[in-house]
Amino acid sequence: MSKHCEDCGNNPSPHWLLYVAQTTVYLISTLPRFMFKKTNRQFKKVVDWIAEKTHIMYWSDDIEPDSERTKVVVAAAKKTGVRIQQQKVFGKRDDMLRFEQNGTWHEFFSLPSSIQDGEKTRTLLDSKWHTKQFLESFDAATPKGFVVHTSRQLNKALRRLSYPAVIKPAQGSRGRHSHILINDQEQAVSAFKSAKKICAFVMCEEMLHGSVYRFTTVNGKVVAVLRGDYPSVIGDGQHTVRQLLAKKNAKRAAQISEVKITKSLRGLLEKQSTKLDSIPEKGEQVLLGQKIGVRYGGDAVEVTSHTHPTFTAGLERVAEKIPLFILGFDVIAEDITKPDIEQKWGIIEINTVPFINLHHYPRSGKPVDVASIVWREIRRQFQE
Repeated sequence: MSKHCEDCGNNPSPHWLLYVAQTTVYLISTLPRFMFKKTNRQFKKVVDWIAEKTHIMYWSDDIEPDSERTKVVVAAAKKTGVRIQQQKVFGKRDDMLRFEQNGTWHEFFSLPSSIQDGEKTRTLLDSKWHTKQFLESFDAATPKGFVVHTSRQLNKALRRLSYPAVIKPAQGSRGRHSHILINDQEQAVSAFKSAKKICAFVMCEEMLHGSVYRFTTVNGKVVAVLRGDYPSVIGDGQHTVRQLLAKKNAKRAAQISEVKITKSLRGLLEKQSTKLDSIPEKGEQVLLGQKIGVRYGGDAVEVTSHTHPTFTAGLERVAEKIPLFILGFDVIAEDITKPDIEQKWGIIEINTVPFINLHHYPRSGKPVDVASIVWREIRRQFQE
């Protein structure tokens, strides 16, 4: 992996490691349910036995959260009186935790889980392809797409889709090696090769237009909605993209990262038939990045109170069909304040370990303490 892989963005990781891990997980997710349970159970037994015999793993009350997500979970647990411990391996911390209820310890990774949570379902939803199949099985809104493994399969998929398209790894997270605004065969092949660097299987799907909204559900109910925006500028008919970018960077809020001129940015502008020295028409939006959020020069706004009830109801109907306590739905929509039936929208991903901390610290909008909601629901379930 290059030291500065633009396709990995702010979350770099060795490509070979991602390729092996994500391809393996994708293949495991295709196993029949009984085989998955047996494989998962046997693997855990072996790991636990080794850890016990060698004393390389132990549980500690001295918790050092390894991520912002875990920090808010631990803080809320202490606030609500839940006893919690962290797993230490070779004396080093990780995000494997456990909490005590009714004299029994329950292990979880970063986010507490319900006693009804199904690991097979979690693994399936971590695969973008299986997520799409699941959503299509009951006609939920989701963009049309296909998983491909070879160039021939890619060409076949593109013939069945309309441009612009999105190409991304079929297994993965944080937008690594995901490419938007694919407008022709040449761009598709380039994006396909990029995605293949970190997963043997690649998702090719139609591109929806609008902001990306993170709907977080707890026990089947929507508790928070965060709007994530791509970095962009709006033309005024007078200034070039370069000048508009300079103005954007100069006026950006402290939490928003600067957008730098890179090879990736130039390529994205080319996809939009423009250049740094082009003058966009008044009101024309020009995207400056392929990833959303403040870390990429975009925005993150909590919009829970502004979300139209039809979106909330629709996402809760989907959540009710999934036996997982906490879910993060990524939705692309034109205008979340208007009824869903009046626009083209869709669910693009379902996250089984969502970053709930995003709702705690939005760039603007009223923060939502999702972690405390989680623990209240956990305690209520165990009391029933």
